[in-house]
Amino acid sequence: MKHEFHDGKLVPIQWIGDGPAPEGMAGGTENHSSISIGVSSTLRTALRGKPCKVHGSELKLQVPAALRGYYPDAMIICGDTEYPPDDKHRTSVLNPRVIVEVLSDSTSDFDLGEKFDHYRLVESLQEYVVISQTEPRIRVFRRNDDGTWTFDVAVGLDATARLDSVEVDLPLAEVYADVEFDKSDAKA
Repeated sequence: MKHEFHDGKLVPIQWIGDGPAPEGMAGGTENHSSISIGVSSTLRTALRGKPCKVHGSELKLQVPAALRGYYPDAMIICGDTEYPPDDKHRTSVLNPRVIVEVLSDSTSDFDLGEKFDHYRLVESLQEYVVISQTEPRIRVFRRNDDGTWTFDVAVGLDATARLDSVEVDLPLAEVYADVEFDKSDAKA
């Protein structure tokens, strides 16, 4: 089981909230898996020939300023990868330009709240991409020159989300390929 590092304690990544983990938190959903693969493969193709690489959830992001370690669904690192000084095996990184999270009902508030607060402490971070798994919807949060954050939303399979920091367009039809939506889960 994967864990994240929170204030010196290991926490299972399947549950980040207070109290016991909800039942059924043993792993991600089929949609979560399909979306993670869809966004990673779309990014990998779009970044070919550029000085940036996309990484999946196997690589940990260390956020020393928050004493946290996370496994985002995807990260883009441009230029040289920076590792924590004590990471001899290079299993953690410090300098993503883009972080991608696929939201789930159980982690959505945390991903958009406390986790995003911690991610904003990463100086290299320019964009935070959050992807719904219940409808075709991608939000791209961007760091402005003055340090504030703004966001754009792309909705629908005909839409495209733009990642300005790496000059990549994310067609939602590609990100959500092979995803079946439960119409009862869709949000208005």
